[in-house]
Amino acid sequence: MRGIHLLLLVCLFSGRTMAMTVPGLATGTTCPGGNNCSLWPGSDHVEMLTVATSGYYKFRLNGSSFAAQLAIGSTPCASDVALQDGVCLGQNSVTCVFLAAGTYYGTIDCAVPACCGTWQLTAESCTPAPGETASSPIVISVLPYSTDNSTDCHSNDLDHAGCTNGSDGPDLFYRYTPTSSTSLNIALTQQNAFVAYRRLIVDGVCYSGTGATVSVPNYAVTAGVPVNIVVDACCGQAIDFNLQVWDLSPFCLVGCDFYAQEPEVCSDEYVDTYNCGCDGPTPVFTVWNGWDGICGKSGTYVLNGEARRESDWYEFVYSGSVNTSFSFRAEFPVHARWWRRGANGCVDRVLVQEALAAPCTNTFIANSSLPSGTYWMEIVPQVTSGIPCTSRYIFTVYVQPLPVVAPSRLVIQPNLSDIVLYWNSTGAAVYNVYRSPTLPVDPTPANFIGTATDTMFTDSGIVGSEQQLYYVVTAENP
Repeated sequence: MRGIHLLLLVCLFSGRTMAMTVPGLATGTTCPGGNNCSLWPGSDHVEMLTVATSGYYKFRLNGSSFAAQLAIGSTPCASDVALQDGVCLGQNSVTCVFLAAGTYYGTIDCAVPACCGTWQLTAESCTPAPGETASSPIVISVLPYSTDNSTDCHSNDLDHAGCTNGSDGPDLFYRYTPTSSTSLNIALTQQNAFVAYRRLIVDGVCYSGTGATVSVPNYAVTAGVPVNIVVDACCGQAIDFNLQVWDLSPFCLVGCDFYAQEPEVCSDEYVDTYNCGCDGPTPVFTVWNGWDGICGKSGTYVLNGEARRESDWYEFVYSGSVNTSFSFRAEFPVHARWWRRGANGCVDRVLVQEALAAPCTNTFIANSSLPSGTYWMEIVPQVTSGIPCTSRYIFTVYVQPLPVVAPSRLVIQPNLSDIVLYWNSTGAAVYNVYRSPTLPVDPTPANFIGTATDTMFTDSGIVGSEQQLYYVVTAENP
């Protein structure tokens, strides 16, 4: 039986009987081997890899005649050590992986059925990039910390037994060493569609949570003791993500008492009816009446078993064109959205601008020459869990009417006994019309004949009253 087994193994793996020594180089072909492994649908070959000395190694398929892909496993056709999907690998490199001395197997394959060709596999020593392994983490030096990253193109170095459905996807390692004993909030938000995959591992404990965000709130840390954070995924999948870490004490907001107060405080099973805006069953807004800024409260809570973010909405009504500027700072990762009310209210509202800010950092939204209308500022946490409802934010408001610009083109058109005036729009709310039989036409009450809110004015019954008439139109934003 042993002899038959060895004969089948040789046939399955393209007839190669010599193992490749790591580090080293080997060549071969996947034609006409057929699809013997279930990793990819192309014709494949499994190369035995002999590692004499434990260490970190990188594998390259440069020089192959097709879009070769590679998996490394502890058994033939397995990918439990490293797996590359072709987007990262192609004919480039497998990420730097640690291999203890021993025997492994590299599966060389193609993502397209019936695809095959010659291959060249090179193995060389390497040094892990920051974040690739637990011993070479990405160092978080200053809080608050926010990063957008991806585990794609990285190796799977950690399989955590405590994670639901495992954590066998590629991972990234982070480390923060606090300078004082305090409490942290740690939030991981997955940024692609497969929200069930993401895993957040903090000091060896796996957090899965629900929804796109998983948070570890109020995490107590000790001065000088490193906090180890791993972003991982299950099911062999890579994830795009945002990771935020911030200090809960001391509070980073100063001067809240000088601004108008938004007193709402959410809690679990809270029904938001205060200034819930378009998020509420009945839209409710806090209307701006000229205050310089708002000191508000927001957070996350659970309603009927569903994670919720408490949103605050503020309404601004402009009768004329304006310049606006808002600044934001919060004790949580904040998302500010500046909407213009639609003709049908919330249903067809238009997003003018938005901004994301990490905790305790400033961000701004500014718009020039906004036309008249109704606008809404929405303040909401970026994440769906882990934000205490007493967390505060400040946003300041600066609104300035646009400088008045007079029309640059005035057309005078007689119409029977009337004279009709037309001019170009300057975005003003009101236009004042003045008339005089002589020049110059001074814009004084004695020469004033009327106002218009559009770009046309009719001077009725004036034809024949004077030999010659002169007009001036001025613009005004009351």
